Amino acid sequence: MGISISWIAVAMKPAKDLLKELKLRDTGAPAVPGSAKFAGASLPNGWFVIALNEFWHSMIHPESLEPLSSDCVVVGCAEIENANSSLAFLFREGR
Repeated sequence: MGISISWIAVAMKPAKDLLKELKLRDTGAPAVPGSAKFAGASLPNGWFVIALNEFWHSMIHPESLEPLSSDCVVVGCAEIENANSSLAFLFREGR
């Protein structure tokens, strides 16, 4: 069985604002890979990354990311290894 993941990275939006907009909260608990539906972290360069334990999770669908990206940059990826399939995307200014 292969990996099946999605992730988004967001720049130019504070983590607390991003989490609020996505209706998520920071539990402060460390995540063990593969054990959580999603996990997030702030990167030293100011980006915030959310990893999702599912291929093509609804959080990364265009109808979710277009409004989210209205005031920031969102880049992401989805990969499913057993189907040898992946996609990558970038949203900026709602497009």
